[in-house]
Amino acid sequence: MESHEVAELFDQAVQRLRAVVESGEVDSDSDDGSDLLRRLTDSGAEAVGLAVEKLSDPERVVRAAACDLLGLASSLYMDVREEAATALILLAEHEPDPEVHWSIARALGNTFDARALPTLVALAGSPDTDVRFQVAVAVPAVLDDPPVAAGEAVLVDLCADSDPQVREWATLGLGWVSTADGHTVRQTLWDRTQDTHPEVREEGARGLARRRDPRALPLVRDLLAQDEVHTFTFQAAAYLADPSLLPLLDGFDPGPDPCSVAAFADLAVSRATNTAISAIWHGKPPRRRASQPPHRASG
Repeated sequence: MESHEVAELFDQAVQRLRAVVESGEVDSDSDDGSDLLRRLTDSGAEAVGLAVEKLSDPERVVRAAACDLLGLASSLYMDVREEAATALILLAEHEPDPEVHWSIARALGNTFDARALPTLVALAGSPDTDVRFQVAVAVPAVLDDPPVAAGEAVLVDLCADSDPQVREWATLGLGWVSTADGHTVRQTLWDRTQDTHPEVREEGARGLARRRDPRALPLVRDLLAQDEVHTFTFQAAAYLADPSLLPLLDGFDPGPDPCSVAAFADLAVSRATNTAISAIWHGKPPRRRASQPPHRASG
């Protein structure tokens, strides 16, 4: 793709994103130009160079689109992640607009760069719910193993956010994605098992189970008794490895998901029997988590 073609395609993506932002109406069918930005990533370094250049544009929608392009390129090509993360971190130091903050947070998660954590911690204090949501999604992707104290702390804080989706994703990140453990982490996860929203309660229970906390056993048992069971719940049951959970597997089909198959297998071993667990695999496949929401409009 020639340089002028790259520039033209980027301008078209900006026009679509501008229309979405100005309309204030965002849903799963919103055409925010993401498809054009994905096409741009095929040009590799040319697209990344253009995006970095556009980060200094005076218009916020252009800067947001540039961040989105860096995030998409980083999700596809490891060799651009360091450059993209560096540029995004520098932009965040002086960027005042929440729309751009949203794009910075999402893009930084795709870089998987631990240097992004301080920037994400700062953005976690945003009054904008959508920005905090993207931070909750992004932070686990940039954490070391074990996570540094700042990464654990920001997820703990976001687990108590006023917005249920932020709490859900922060609890998922703290409890399931990260390996953080200790009294504060477990108390945070336990608190979320009392949440007013069922999705958050599920994440809290699974997080405790991943740490083999005995308080999770009755909670995971209740989750397995539901008509629809998330794949992670089977894995949580495998972490607990309690034989009392096995009868609840009757009627479930793990499907093609290797994680579910492994979880079922682990539970079968915990019963210390050679009975083929496949005999009770039928009928009810695990529920899949919904995808992240599309690009939002500023309030």
